[in-house]
Amino acid sequence: MKRQCMVLSFLLVLASVGCGIQETLIVELEDLVVAEVHVQIGGAFLGGNRVMAFLHRTLGTSVPGARVVITRGGTSSVELQEADENACRQERPKRTRGTCYLSSQEAADEFVPGEQLELTIELTQGRTLRSATTVPGGFTLTGIEDGSRCLLPPDTPLTIRWSRSNGTWAYISETLIIGLESSVMGTVASPNELDSLWLLGLS
Repeated sequence: MKRQCMVLSFLLVLASVGCGIQETLIVELEDLVVAEVHVQIGGAFLGGNRVMAFLHRTLGTSVPGARVVITRGGTSSVELQEADENACRQERPKRTRGTCYLSSQEAADEFVPGEQLELTIELTQGRTLRSATTVPGGFTLTGIEDGSRCLLPPDTPLTIRWSRSNGTWAYISETLIIGLESSVMGTVASPNELDSLWLLGLS
């Protein structure tokens, strides 16, 4: 009986050692600033150009008080102003926290295709972020005006052509089709109808 008790005690010790949890730090996250800057040149189709910067940190916090400047062609500069975070929401997922910076509409409309841009971001901690890029060249649609609408009979293909844009890697085309049910029923389509189809193409 005494020997059995000793064996049982030994097994209990092994069990307690095997269930022990030790806290181990695998990777120590560094709090870095991430700058996402967008220059959209769309003219009448987008309701004017749009120049914005969304600054956030890898640990999910905002970056207020920064000075964001974009220099066009090495001459004129545009300083983006801190704005409401929701102004950048259409470019970012809602779960991402950060600080939005926007240019005025007047300054944004001066950006043109093919320009060389230099970006400088001065942070409150004294650090500076720099980058540079060239805006892709302009292009034009053939036979279709920006923001125009067209009515096609059933089973009729629509071929869209555009000129080449220098420096462009890919072309993104968006198409909104409304009034699908009305077209089948032979009635007039309304722009407020829910039976719409949004298509996104990449070429």
